[in-house]
Amino acid sequence: MSSDHRIGDLYESAMRHEFFLETFQRTIQTLGADCFHMYTWDESRNMPALSSYTPGMNLDALIGIYEQYYAAIDPRRALVDAAGTGQLVLCQEHLSDQYVSRSEFFQDFQIPAGIRYLMGVKFATPDNKGLLLGLLRSSDRKEYSSADKENAKSILHHLGRSISLWHESKHLHRNAAIGNELTANMGLALFALNRERKIVYANEYAENLIKNSAELKSVGGHLVAVDA
Repeated sequence: MSSDHRIGDLYESAMRHEFFLETFQRTIQTLGADCFHMYTWDESRNMPALSSYTPGMNLDALIGIYEQYYAAIDPRRALVDAAGTGQLVLCQEHLSDQYVSRSEFFQDFQIPAGIRYLMGVKFATPDNKGLLLGLLRSSDRKEYSSADKENAKSILHHLGRSISLWHESKHLHRNAAIGNELTANMGLALFALNRERKIVYANEYAENLIKNSAELKSVGGHLVAVDA
């Protein structure tokens, strides 16, 4: 699959809010990563918040341990945070093998978990807290190459934008679900029209109204009032 198709799939899954994390995982694998972890940072609790990560790899327990303790002492997080928004950081360029051999984080947690290398970036968020994304590579593989780095840099904007769209779509889908429940409980017909009066959304009551009403009809997808 071409890069354009992969990016297109990423945006589509983000907007539709369907299988975004799975699509994101397939995308980062083309960059040489094995899995990913993204989160915002809660300064008051000194731990991650709004955490999302590779699905289907049984990472729940590992991520839980990381968030409860090891995230606070993760030297890679500090590097990515200090680099600034949109700047790709490779831990191998900053943390030597000697450092890693003496690091509590690496020796007690990261390497025993089967992970060694990271490409990380901080994306801007509306609340200005920023979102940290880590593209992780297992300890049985070599470090990221310069080609891996350039490939990742070439689509960083798309990764960040798709994550932002995904978060936005989550709110929209949740609000839509709440609205549907309220209108269903109240028995209200709900239409959404564009500027040309074309129907872009109709709940179940609205669809039934169009089918059974003598006053309202859908003509060519447009909502039309029928004269008595």
